[in-house]
Amino acid sequence: RIAVFGWSTGAYLSMAASSKYDNIKAFVGIGLITSFDDVLPLLKQLQTHKDRNLIVPDNYPKELLPVNLAPNYNKSTFLIVGEKDNRTPVWMSKKIYSLLPSKKELWIVEGAEHGGQNGPIKDFKLFDERFIEFLDKNL
Repeated sequence: RIAVFGWSTGAYLSMAASSKYDNIKAFVGIGLITSFDDVLPLLKQLQTHKDRNLIVPDNYPKELLPVNLAPNYNKSTFLIVGEKDNRTPVWMSKKIYSLLPSKKELWIVEGAEHGGQNGPIKDFKLFDERFIEFLDKNL
């Protein structure tokens, strides 16, 4: 059995890729977006170089965005998000979680931000335990 794991951009791309393969049984996503429409305004507010444009491919398949995949997504799913994540806030993970029909878990990591040393894996021992526990149950 196979699981995929991704963080931020890697999370939504892993979810999209896994939706295409029956042999992938589980997905773990940290800091998962709902959609580009939801995340881009937040990222623009946080952008330090205001002269740079955030680019989303015009041809990215809308059906592969997490908010559109979730209702029919048949993989065991573990969503992890930092309580203080300002890039992919808790509400995004909660929204996806509420739409998922299959086995699912949501872990809101107390005090954690989106990434870096204050991200959701700031307590690596606890992260490792939760991650392995999920995989053991779902693979």
